[in-house]
Amino acid sequence: MDNYKLRALMVAVKAGSLHKAAEELGYTQPALTSMMASLENEFGFPLLERGRRGVAFSEQGRQLEPYIKSLLNAEKELFDKASSVSDTRVLRIGVMPSIGAYLLIPMVKRFHTEHPGVDIRLFMGTSRQKKWLENNDVDFAIMDETHAEGFETVPVFQDHFLAIVPSWFKPDDTSISLEELSRHPVIFPSADEKNTVSSILKNYPVKEKVAVETDDASILMQMVAQEMGIAFASSLYIDRCPSALHMMDTDPQIFRNICVCAKSLSALSPLANTFIDEFRQSLKSE
Repeated sequence: MDNYKLRALMVAVKAGSLHKAAEELGYTQPALTSMMASLENEFGFPLLERGRRGVAFSEQGRQLEPYIKSLLNAEKELFDKASSVSDTRVLRIGVMPSIGAYLLIPMVKRFHTEHPGVDIRLFMGTSRQKKWLENNDVDFAIMDETHAEGFETVPVFQDHFLAIVPSWFKPDDTSISLEELSRHPVIFPSADEKNTVSSILKNYPVKEKVAVETDDASILMQMVAQEMGIAFASSLYIDRCPSALHMMDTDPQIFRNICVCAKSLSALSPLANTFIDEFRQSLKSE
């Protein structure tokens, strides 16, 4: 049984609504509903009563409530004590370059100010994240959920992808259809063969695929500038787009789901959980 599910259960009961709880926790409502169903399956009986007025503990859930609170409090006290007796407090985070550069580094600066004495080590990369997790090189990773198979995940946000095209390419349009883009060579980071963009473009007959082994969007931009094809990158890079290029929205739009990924979410330390909670809160204020 994973304690993060129990924490989500307590938030849902306090909010009286799965919708409100999902917003507070940063989940989609279907994801939280599935989590609660999984928890109820583990116990073998309903924990929640669902009605027009929202959700509340079932009779069985009310009987378990004090024990759940006691378990969660004991977990916090245990890890707080472990942190207090440790000589160092180290947090190792794997993160994609775009997320790291534009979202995580500013948050790390604030976290250092609010939590002095914490040593945060960032591992930047995309294709290497699964290996870092498998080898316990990082405590958790912030990554595309399409690469997270075999690990436990918590959704964080949706990253909007844009097409990178030469500036002369449809300069008066704000978006372009994927069908039209597929008529041009498409540059793919070879490490991302199973990513969101690749899966969407399977529905379109791409004229030519140009593979390049890189995690750096600036390399993709240079290749587009040399008219080797068009590419896709996170909208987080839009301020870095050279004047010779243009980042355009697509029709249909492309989003990838970014998640926190770990071998075991329930085994994460209170320090890691605090960082993750503050990171998710920082995204809400963006």
